Amino acid sequence: MCIRDSWEAIDAANRELVAAVRTEHGDVHGENARLLADFAGNHYAKPIASLTAAELAEFRSEYVVRNAWPTDKQVAALEESLELVFDVADEPYPVIEGETEPSALDDAVAEDRA
Repeated sequence: MCIRDSWEAIDAANRELVAAVRTEHGDVHGENARLLADFAGNHYAKPIASLTAAELAEFRSEYVVRNAWPTDKQVAALEESLELVFDVADEPYPVIEGETEPSALDDAVAEDRA
């Protein structure tokens, strides 16, 4: 298999995941998943589900800011979208060792405010 065939297979798998996210969770999350697929395929030539916590941080802080034109709704839903992508892929959401998962942190803050 040549490199192009390998990239095409990875991209096809990523696009299938995007379609599943869109079907299960709607267009805003589907569009964010598409941005992630573009990033994973074009910058790392790897499946979305194999992205590391550091690569996801790069996606959020650099790629989305410099290369994407997300709507306000997409920006507001970005973190949730990333978690949903990994949920649909049936893979754990990657976190950097010692960091709290964003949803767990949000839950903890909400409990403190209650």
